Amino acid sequence: MFVRTLSLLLFLLATAALQAQTRPYVTLQAGWPEAVTAGIRIPTGDYTIGLAAGGGEDWAAASVDLAWHFGGVKKEDTLRPWFLRMPLIFNRYIKKENEEPKTALRTALRVGYAWFPSPRFGLSLEAGPGVHLYNEFEDDNDPAGQGLGFEPGGCLTIYVRL
Repeated sequence: MFVRTLSLLLFLLATAALQAQTRPYVTLQAGWPEAVTAGIRIPTGDYTIGLAAGGGEDWAAASVDLAWHFGGVKKEDTLRPWFLRMPLIFNRYIKKENEEPKTALRTALRVGYAWFPSPRFGLSLEAGPGVHLYNEFEDDNDPAGQGLGFEPGGCLTIYVRL
């Protein structure tokens, strides 16, 4: 199921890139709950569509998002600086060797600011509330598993234009 969904998302992202006829951004993100991910972001006018994934020894993270860039002055061949972004974030954690993996699905609404010192490079910082859509974490001492509900989130992103 996950592989089929990821394949569909990659197909939609490739279609958006062809439709937009623009050069994509490669991104590196670090934040909560995204963890550390690498991805691709396709600009289409004042909107960008993103797909990212990351992982480690005992965790995996993936996200797909839509961002609307508004406000401020658009520099040549870059995005507007202010943006609203809505990611859909999937996390999977393996706590112990013999324990079943636990998953969580979250969404958020974030406001952020992107700074592009050149048309090929940019940085952004964003923050906003998130909500758990699905959560298998039951441990109250685990900051990642505070039950179904709201949580703060944020992300730092590095953009490199291909």
